[in-house]
Amino acid sequence: MENSNTAGVFTGGWFAKNSTLFVKTLGFDYNTGTINEAKSIYAAGSPNGTVTAPLDGDVYVAKLRGTETYVIIKVIANEPTNDECGCTNKGKLTFNFKKSL
Repeated sequence: MENSNTAGVFTGGWFAKNSTLFVKTLGFDYNTGTINEAKSIYAAGSPNGTVTAPLDGDVYVAKLRGTETYVIIKVIANEPTNDECGCTNKGKLTFNFKKSL
């Protein structure tokens, strides 16, 4: 995952620099959902190499680099005006993830 934003404009978006693809889930419970459920959601979705403007609580399923390894990503906080770095490029994206073995 690499930040897709330009300097001075933060939306929290990202893209994959390899062939990893992402599917946004609807109604998937990050805490209790399983990797098998996530695989089904991924198979039924429209995979994309780019995520734009994720919202707090959004959950994405990623299939890593064309393998059979899946990751569930939950956006905890997308903070476009966060300035804890004290730098000119404000913004911070916080997320958790689970990876299949």
